[in-house]
Amino acid sequence: MKNLAVSVTGVGAISPLGTGMDALRTREIASRQCRLSPTEQKSAGSGLAEDLAEQGSRATFLAIAASRMALAGRGDGPLPETAGIVLGTSLPDLGALEQHRHTFDSQGGEALSPSILHFSLPLSHAGFAAVTLGLSGPIETHAEPVLAGLSAIGHAARAVAGGESELLLAGGVDSPTGLGLARPLRDALGIEPSEACAILALEPAAGTGHAVAIEGFASRFVGADVQRKAALVRAVANGDLDTVIAPESLPDPLPGAMAGAAAMACAWAALVLERRDPPPPPPGWARDLSRPGEVANRIVVFAEGPSGFAGALLMKAARR
Repeated sequence: MKNLAVSVTGVGAISPLGTGMDALRTREIASRQCRLSPTEQKSAGSGLAEDLAEQGSRATFLAIAASRMALAGRGDGPLPETAGIVLGTSLPDLGALEQHRHTFDSQGGEALSPSILHFSLPLSHAGFAAVTLGLSGPIETHAEPVLAGLSAIGHAARAVAGGESELLLAGGVDSPTGLGLARPLRDALGIEPSEACAILALEPAAGTGHAVAIEGFASRFVGADVQRKAALVRAVANGDLDTVIAPESLPDPLPGAMAGAAAMACAWAALVLERRDPPPPPPGWARDLSRPGEVANRIVVFAEGPSGFAGALLMKAARR
């Protein structure tokens, strides 16, 4: 497995527990939606066309807000010309779609703004975020259910390692909060869907003392075969590892089946490695792969989609 040598220079995360990764441990959930203040929402909409900002897309605004957090973590230096964003999403704006459907049913099509077409496209959120943040480099969207957030981070790491960009914001966002449309998901998946967004700032490793690095990524079809899952983890780890983290490793009641959760697992792994925290327990099928200890130095983040495809990302505590 080729060493990617990519540094995580900033992390931004927003969940129903609050903003920042510390909120995972210190706050109780109050609702299924993230807490975006009017000021944060207005800030996230600045740079967009007025009608787009007024229509609002929670997925877009969450991605912008988390991206700004990640950029703040890397310092005040200017953005390189090749800076871009790679975003994963599965269910970006169910609440907005339900609201527009209600408007159509009650007031007719004339009451709808053409702007809703933009927010209905999964690829639009990365584009709007790039416009708002002033990014002029690569813009990509991954839309595989569940796997999209981790896949976006893995492919962004490859692009940075390959010299395609000096800085990529990568992560996942979902906003499946429409009551009528989210209820079937709850019934079918056994979870209460909630919003989540996590963004990592990825830059070439340059010996600058950053605490966390990404060193490997692979994705392939594994189906439901535990041995195939384990083989994928071993291939990416390329040696010993401390533990495996998956979306289901996150503290309840965060979402366990959305792109935002897969990216949140990567952000949480970065926090564990940076702060030398005890790692969380691995999924049951991965316990034999893990060597739990008081601190973690090498973590594989694993996510799988309903189609049987899975991804594994190797994250490591950099030498300091």
